[in-house]
Amino acid sequence: MGRQYRSRAIPEVIREIESIDSRQFFLVDDALALNRAEAKKLFAEMIPLRLRWAGQGPVSLAEDLELLRLMRRSGCVGLLIGFESVQKETHDGMRKIRNLKIDFSEAVRRFHGEGIAILGAFIFGFDHENKSVFDRTLEFITKCRLDCVELRILAPFPGTRLYSRLLREGRLFVPHWWLQGYPPDTLLFQPKGMTAEELIEGFTRLNRQTYSYGSMIKRFFGINPWKRNLFGSLIYAGSNLATRKRYFKGLNIQQPFETPSLIETQSIPGVKPAC
Repeated sequence: MGRQYRSRAIPEVIREIESIDSRQFFLVDDALALNRAEAKKLFAEMIPLRLRWAGQGPVSLAEDLELLRLMRRSGCVGLLIGFESVQKETHDGMRKIRNLKIDFSEAVRRFHGEGIAILGAFIFGFDHENKSVFDRTLEFITKCRLDCVELRILAPFPGTRLYSRLLREGRLFVPHWWLQGYPPDTLLFQPKGMTAEELIEGFTRLNRQTYSYGSMIKRFFGINPWKRNLFGSLIYAGSNLATRKRYFKGLNIQQPFETPSLIETQSIPGVKPAC
């Protein structure tokens, strides 16, 4: 689709929302409120519809308090926010989060202040991370009372700069991994700041700590109780219990580095497979 940012006409978006046979919907927009002026107009037009919606967007949304209030009044009850890592060095390397005017903790406080639940997403395996990243992430999740958490292991997708670099450095366990049917959260490369065993151990422990019953109960009070209505409480319980079940089931998958026979040995010109 090219590199140009395009926005749809607001009346067209409103008509599409009105055509949905439900009072709840998910606003699918990877660049939500990139154009804040247009976003504010859209959210203002959504207020009379009296609907509930969730979406996804950058943490920088919290910089604009007027925008947050309009989102809340338009019916926003939750957002998926890609924090990716608690380490600034990782953000610099990803070139994703730049010049943020507030820190992550303040951003979550502002979202919660408007009654907007946050599903925080984190990825592990970046070169700047060492095994302390798991304790630091748990501390942030607990301190900020994130409503739900998505924990993932970095995947080197073919065609990306990451894949090309890991291939060039000989760090891929399975160069043609996408042909092998590996499940999500398979560690497909040799980490730089820790051993493969340390990454998997820390990732497993963080999942179990984040989705322990005690942690889920404690995080529930991130949003003031008077702002978390019955609908929000049911969504919180359902999403956390479902995520707990799904994640715990996937923690015992067989990792390529644990079984040498699983490591792909097909040669690639000029590159030796990592072992």
